[in-house]
Amino acid sequence: MALKTVMKLLLSKQAPLSVEMQQAVLADQAVVKDVENQEFNYGDNVQNAEFVTVVDDETFNNCKQKHYQW
Repeated sequence: MALKTVMKLLLSKQAPLSVEMQQAVLADQAVVKDVENQEFNYGDNVQNAEFVTVVDDETFNNCKQKHYQW
């Protein structure tokens, strides 16, 4: 019986209870594309990132060798 009371108190303070609150949590810090279809884009969660090589391997190795020759 005590476990049920503790769970009820925790959920009432920590868990989103209403549908509106659940949607607000999903949309928090997101770019909303479509509210009705719940399409959100999170800018800090990039799935298909493209990485670009700024320095070629030869230049990198030369710089690395010079750095460790103090």
